[in-house]
Amino acid sequence: MRKWKVVVTDWEYLDLRFEEAVFQAYDNIELVTAQCQTEEEVIEVCRDADAMINQYAPISRKVLEQLDTCKVITRYGVGVDTIDLEAAKEKGICVANVPDYCVDEVSDHALALLLSWTRKVTLANHAVKNGVWDFKVTQPIYRLSGQTIGLIGFGKIPQSLAEKVKPLGLRVIVADPYFTEKADVEKGVELVSLRTLCKESDYISVHAPLTAATRGMIGEEQFSLMKKEAILINTSRGADRQRTSVDSSTGCG
Repeated sequence: MRKWKVVVTDWEYLDLRFEEAVFQAYDNIELVTAQCQTEEEVIEVCRDADAMINQYAPISRKVLEQLDTCKVITRYGVGVDTIDLEAAKEKGICVANVPDYCVDEVSDHALALLLSWTRKVTLANHAVKNGVWDFKVTQPIYRLSGQTIGLIGFGKIPQSLAEKVKPLGLRVIVADPYFTEKADVEKGVELVSLRTLCKESDYISVHAPLTAATRGMIGEEQFSLMKKEAILINTSRGADRQRTSVDSSTGCG
């Protein structure tokens, strides 16, 4: 009897001990691991796969058209921009993700960037390392309390960030076309348009998924609306990311 073939197309973790532990319990499943970087490499190893686990390797229409036995593709992380969803739908392939992946890690990182900039931590560190011992290089520094942070997108990660910044006294405003007024009240944030958010925010944190609708959503028009001293923090996903090393701390997307 033919075994089900599950392929990990690529991965950046130290090992796959957890995946191996899961599949070892099933005699009828063969786990195949690879480090594909191109469409051709994915096709070669996944042509007869029944299921795929994907990190960054491209799962394009060209790839999907060569998959005759695949039934499901699961992506490490939240975003599914590595996969051509329309082509997968046409092939009847189910695409899944990990919707709660790295919620705390990414929201913590956005908070760290916010605090580093407002308290001028990185600037002061560089100054001291270059022999400049003068607090005036960090001026001006403003207290966070009473200022406004605008969150573009309000999924799990920005919702987590909102809860972390509220105790700092920040007013939280949100621009998200999929967010409702009822949820707005329940979450204790203000729902505004993107235009209003750009005009009123002292800090803007971008958390939008990469889609055809969001690509390039922050451009000249939006920057022209922002305050001169506004700070933009972007921890949302970008396109065409390249792997640089095998590191268990990477891949929080």
